[in-house]
Amino acid sequence: MQVRKVRCPSCGAPKVTPSESAYVYCDYCGQYMDWDLQAAKYSAGVAAGPHYRALLVRLQPELTAARLAGDRARLAAGHRQIFDQYMKDCVSSYSPRIKDPAYREAILTRTVHATVVSELDPRCRATQAALDAAIAGLEYDVVGEDRYDASWNKIASAEPRPRPHTFWRMYEAYTANALAVAAALDADPQVGPDPDDTPPALAAKVRDSGIVQAWIKLLDPATADELLERTHLRDEYVEVPDPTFHDAACARCGAAIHAPEGARRHLCTGCGHLTPLGTRAFCGYCGAPVHFGLGARTAACTHCQAEMQAMTL
Repeated sequence: MQVRKVRCPSCGAPKVTPSESAYVYCDYCGQYMDWDLQAAKYSAGVAAGPHYRALLVRLQPELTAARLAGDRARLAAGHRQIFDQYMKDCVSSYSPRIKDPAYREAILTRTVHATVVSELDPRCRATQAALDAAIAGLEYDVVGEDRYDASWNKIASAEPRPRPHTFWRMYEAYTANALAVAAALDADPQVGPDPDDTPPALAAKVRDSGIVQAWIKLLDPATADELLERTHLRDEYVEVPDPTFHDAACARCGAAIHAPEGARRHLCTGCGHLTPLGTRAFCGYCGAPVHFGLGARTAACTHCQAEMQAMTL
C-alpha cells in the first residue's frame, strides 16, 4: 500500500495539516503547492447542482454556434455563465481564496480565457480530439473478485485494471494536450495574471500529480512504478505494509466486523455501537469469533448467546 507525502517546492517544508479544499497551500510560506484529487471528488461542496446542469443544456447551442463562427466574445460569455455557476456549486474544488472577490474574479477570468483559447486554437483542438480518442480506446482487465463476510458486507471488490499500452497512449495524449494549451496561453497577450503566481515548473508538477492520483491505484505495479519515474513523483509515495485484518462480531447486534490487527475498538455501522476489541477467542459451542473487551473477564457469543469466562493460565 502506498501513502503520499508532499513537500512545498518553494521552501521545502512538509504539508502538516489537512487541506480544506482541492488546492493545497504550504503551511509555512503560503505558496500554492499541489492539488488534491480526493478533496476535489469527495469534499462537501463538490457536486454541481441543477442550475449548473440546466445551464449546460441551455447554452450548448449558443456555444456550438460561437465555436463554428470563431466568435471569442460569444464563447467567453457562455463559458463565463457556466464557470460562475460551477464555482458557486463546487466551492471545495477551488482554493479557499475563492472567498476573496478579487481572487474569484481573476480565477474565473483565467478559466474562461483558457477554455476559449483551447476550443478555438487548431493545435489545442487536434490534441483534445486525440485525447478523447485515447480515452475512448482504453482497454481494461478485471483483477480480483467481489468478496463478502458472513453478514454479506463487501470486504473486497473486483477492480478494473487498464492495459498498459492503452494507458500510455492516453497518458501521452493527455500530456500533449496540456502542453499545447499551455503553449497557446503563453503566446496569447490577453491572458490575465495568475493570482496564485504559480511557477511553470510547479504548474507542470500539479498537472502530473493529478494524473498520478487518478490512476496509480488502478495500474499494475510495473506501470505504476514507471508512471512515478516519468513524473518524478516517486519521492512523494511511500510504501507501507498492508494491514492484517481479523473477523469479529458486534457485541450488540452481532454484525460481522472486519478489523485490523491491533484495533482496540470498532464502530459498528449497522447499529452504531462501539465494540471493544480486546482479547480474541472463539466460542466453544458454535466456533464463532468472540472478543473479550479490554479488561473484561466474561463475554457472550453474539451468535449462540453462550457465556464464556476468561481464564488466567
